[in-house]
Amino acid sequence: MKYLAGAVAALVLFADCAVARDRVELAPYSNWVMNYDDDSCALQRQFGEVGRQAYLELRSFGDAQHVQVVVASKDFDRHSGPFRFAVEPLDQEALEVAGFDMSGGDGYQGKLFSYSFGWDARVKAALRDFTSRMPGITEEQRGLVLQAIDLDWESRAFARLASEEHFLAAWRLAYNAFEQSDAWQSLRRTIESEVAGVVIERAFDETLSLRTGNLHAPMEAMRTCVDELQTHWGIDVEAHKTLSRSAEPLDYARLVRELQEDYPSRMREEGMQGYLRIRLNVSADGIPTACHLQSQINDEAFEEVACTNLMRFAKFAPALDKNGQPIASVFRNSIVYTLGR
Repeated sequence: MKYLAGAVAALVLFADCAVARDRVELAPYSNWVMNYDDDSCALQRQFGEVGRQAYLELRSFGDAQHVQVVVASKDFDRHSGPFRFAVEPLDQEALEVAGFDMSGGDGYQGKLFSYSFGWDARVKAALRDFTSRMPGITEEQRGLVLQAIDLDWESRAFARLASEEHFLAAWRLAYNAFEQSDAWQSLRRTIESEVAGVVIERAFDETLSLRTGNLHAPMEAMRTCVDELQTHWGIDVEAHKTLSRSAEPLDYARLVRELQEDYPSRMREEGMQGYLRIRLNVSADGIPTACHLQSQINDEAFEEVACTNLMRFAKFAPALDKNGQPIASVFRNSIVYTLGR
């Protein structure tokens, strides 16, 4: 399952010679637990018997479909370097993902990365059908979205298209509307109900298969939590379910350049990388009014630079309600500060 990401940069990971050996099937040890934080909602569960356990966390910062994943263990040895992840049976094979090594309490070590649930060939087909009939979109925008849907998303042609600002605006417009459609609601239920488990390869000394079972009820609970969370951000949640346009960054390419070029000097000298999840409050006039760090796992220098630059340079076309009237909203994004080889 793949998703057109809006990340500012890509993390560069280096090869590791360690390869996971045997596949270990781990049944649930606990029920799902919902963790309600100030700026996120997290589903958490333990798998495996005592002495051979792994922990899974799916955390949402405002969009329950696109989550931060943590897989960690104190019983299986973690490997550094590239690793692979899959949701079965939705993914035909495990794919390499960009992520970070992480350490937690009680000796837990694992991987932290972003992932998007609910994306397969059926979603492509449904999105293509929806976009073909969608009102409120220009024919040029419709053509760009349909072109992207039909491309191989690993191809250079898709990479070129995805780097164009006018395409990104068209994509966000179409996909945001699609996510509110009855077709998507029904298809999402089907896809989430089919999940049998998740597999992570090359992250530990053995391939771990966590048998989650049906994920629809847990993901519904996550979405309910997210709706409640957003009421504390000054968002009209019901109005946002029928937006005719989300808050759209203007001159996104320039914003990316400003963020990439302003790498904190001390962090660069020490070879440090950073991963941030940021939420900007955006007024009905399209002006950022506040910057919030939603995942504080970095040196403060990264956080200060990112928020300073976003508040200084980011400008938006404001969110519009179903009647086309501007309303206050938020813009969420991930920022990865990474050093080249």
